[in-house]
Amino acid sequence: MPRFILRAWIVLLSALIFPGCVSPLETYTVRLVPLPGSHDPSKLDNPRAIVGNLVLGLLGQQPEIEEIGDNLYLFTIEANITPGAIARLQTPSVKLVLAGWDDRVADNRPVPPAAEVLITEADLKTIRLDEDHDGKPIMIFEFKEDGQRKFEKYTAENIGKFIIVGIDGRVVNWMPIRQPVLGERGMIEGRFTKEQAIRYVWGIRMSMTGYRLQIVDNPLRD
Repeated sequence: MPRFILRAWIVLLSALIFPGCVSPLETYTVRLVPLPGSHDPSKLDNPRAIVGNLVLGLLGQQPEIEEIGDNLYLFTIEANITPGAIARLQTPSVKLVLAGWDDRVADNRPVPPAAEVLITEADLKTIRLDEDHDGKPIMIFEFKEDGQRKFEKYTAENIGKFIIVGIDGRVVNWMPIRQPVLGERGMIEGRFTKEQAIRYVWGIRMSMTGYRLQIVDNPLRD
């Protein structure tokens, strides 16, 4: 018996035995869609894990997942997720770059084509939303080992130059390199709203996996 059906039966029996103590469930059907440059999900060893990681990262719940063919998956979560939160599953992917450049660049200008791209979302292990001491939104990220090594090497060898932070090809901030920037964590701040920062974080997480989710039907309450 598929696991999501088994779970639904367990929840139903629990609700009969312990009424009012069990959260209702909702089941969604989604398609796993590759982003440009990613493999067809049918060629992957464990595409269900990608679906699970996307749902967990975007909704904060570990889902029960069942593959039903043609890159389609059923996942079941507790029904305390708002429609707005469900919309996160279809957040457009967002591309991030940290690039080296000889001068500062005004916010919202295109990232200079000749800038040396040092870091993309593929070099990140995690990214999350946070606030600074003034309550302004910031993004906190953690490098993968190779990304950390590249960033430390560039900043050590290019004192006096600048690091440009670009999102979807537009500059959101820049910083002068005054000393080597060391460590596995970094912060992105800029003139963006909390709503924009949330969309950036969700979209970057999507790009980090190389895949996105497409909802193909309405939820069915178990």
